[in-house]
Amino acid sequence: ISLYSTAVLLLFLTPAFAAKRELVQILQQVNNLHQQMQMLQQTVDRQGAVMKTLIEQTTDTVRAMQTGMADLRVLTQKNLAGNSAKIEGMSTQIEILNASLDEAKARLSKLSDQVIQTQNILQTLNTPSAGAGLPVPGGGPGPAAGAHVPAAQTLYQSAYRDYISGQWQLAVQEFQEYLHYYADTDLAANAQFYVGESFYNQGNFRQAVDEYNKVLERYPSGSMLPAAQLKKGYALLELKQKQAGVRELRNLIARYPKSNESMRARERLQKLGLSARSRGGL
Repeated sequence: ISLYSTAVLLLFLTPAFAAKRELVQILQQVNNLHQQMQMLQQTVDRQGAVMKTLIEQTTDTVRAMQTGMADLRVLTQKNLAGNSAKIEGMSTQIEILNASLDEAKARLSKLSDQVIQTQNILQTLNTPSAGAGLPVPGGGPGPAAGAHVPAAQTLYQSAYRDYISGQWQLAVQEFQEYLHYYADTDLAANAQFYVGESFYNQGNFRQAVDEYNKVLERYPSGSMLPAAQLKKGYALLELKQKQAGVRELRNLIARYPKSNESMRARERLQKLGLSARSRGGL
């Protein structure tokens, strides 16, 4: 028997039943409130269980997302490293192609001169003094009388072929031989630049700086000046001479702002955390 039923029974047994009617109504309301509280507690318990399940599921989802993000970060870093290596390789190939294009232009511009030089040589061979020493194409110092000197184009192509194939030391010897006999030709600046490149590729950065300086000093109007100054800056950075290397790169940007070498100099400065212009110190 509930509390409410007991209270009602007692009230009916008392002589003051009529006077207690209001009290019965209050007890009924109390009983109703008690039942509602029980139902509310059951609802709260059910919702709490649901919330607990949702929290556990959400926690598992967050953990899975964290694991996925970590895997994605590792994969992204690997991809970036691979792309950086590819870009560096492409830059090297572009540099070689640009140099080859310059060489092709120089050969075309010299074609008519070579034809005239060949005609002059043939005329000299037909004279009685043909063995006294042939004129050297390109205005170089020329060999001693009776010495055999390879043609300028043949010697340059041989040196460049060895350079492309990675035979750096042999390429140095051949380019230096070319410069000895043909120092005033249009390709002389290219030959001097590739001497510096050969030393650079061998890791001899100090000698490379000296050879790049020769390009800058001996061929001030040549097309290889931006490339020589760029690689000189790189070589100085490799020698841990950061201030000098940064100065060369900034000077290159100021002198040749629209060149490909200027763009590469800006990229290198950005990697060092520096701007293209000096703002006090580095």
